[in-house]
Amino acid sequence: MQITRIGTVPSYKGPEEWFTGSVRVDALFEPNDATTGMSHIATQENLNGKVVDWLEHVTEEDYLKK
Repeated sequence: MQITRIGTVPSYKGPEEWFTGSVRVDALFEPNDATTGMSHIATQENLNGKVVDWLEHVTEEDYLKK
């Protein structure tokens, strides 16, 4: 695994198949042919004491629909 300094690898637009809305991805690590699990790290901004507006609940069945 190679860890890179922030800003040395360009950001890219999050794929529409994975995200809704406008998403920018800043990779912390170079992808490789890792045979182990992955981690998802997300950060949020705070606006007026609130960090998220949750919408409707999505069931696993809905989530897995293509």
